[in-house]
Amino acid sequence: MRYIPVKAMSLSESGRFEVPEHPGAALDLAALDPVPFAPDRVSLESFSVSASVVASVGFRELTLEGLADYFLLDVGVIQPQVVQQTDPVEGVEFAVVGAGLRVAVASASIDARTSFNIGSVAASASLEGTTTSFAAALLGIKQSATLPFVGDLVVASMHSFDTSTIITLGGAISDLFDWMGDPGNIDQFDQQVIGVVLREQAQIESFGTSYGYALRSLAGGDALTTALTNNVNELPDGVGLTQAALFATYASVLGDTDPTKVPDGDAQKAAGQLDNCG
Repeated sequence: MRYIPVKAMSLSESGRFEVPEHPGAALDLAALDPVPFAPDRVSLESFSVSASVVASVGFRELTLEGLADYFLLDVGVIQPQVVQQTDPVEGVEFAVVGAGLRVAVASASIDARTSFNIGSVAASASLEGTTTSFAAALLGIKQSATLPFVGDLVVASMHSFDTSTIITLGGAISDLFDWMGDPGNIDQFDQQVIGVVLREQAQIESFGTSYGYALRSLAGGDALTTALTNNVNELPDGVGLTQAALFATYASVLGDTDPTKVPDGDAQKAAGQLDNCG
């Protein structure tokens, strides 16, 4: 699930916080139920972010003077929770509760040809001497937990972020998943909100999913009535087929609003071209 990273906050805390760089979007922690932590998916998400976001999630010491690029990497397990807020203007559809590791990277004077991901930044630092720094923090894990690899990351953070850091980070991630998979460590988790999915974001994903599904159904020769009754693959939380989008897509391609009309060869070809336009 793609989410917006926020400063990790324990569900035992209270209060309302605003989503960085999304005016009007906020989350009241009281809107979440402190249910048992039962993560249902492994997550590895990378984000290209601004200096203000890096500072807001707890890595203010990494922000640099002048132009720089910033990245976040979240690795761990997550459990999305529907947000029941009384004020819909606050716009948060899901809170993402998680546990794992968050890495922040700051890179100055990055080559414009470098693709914006953590691996390429590390390579640029090794090959071209790009000035980089990084820091790491645990998410959703009690401070009292004993994790040996944390010391390795602390030592690595005293040096530039380069390809050797990627090796250290890879070892830490492997050790982290081994630790999280040990049933004896279950009481060391501390439920924390690490990200949010905005209502608008969920709606866009639902529309895009519906549009693609309608095109593939048209290309396959299905009438709208058939497309509406076919079984679909399991979708991420908060994403679903929107009937309005399905109706609109069929009407646009067929030039007809009859839900029983079967697409002819030309309509199937047109839908296939729209679905495979890249």
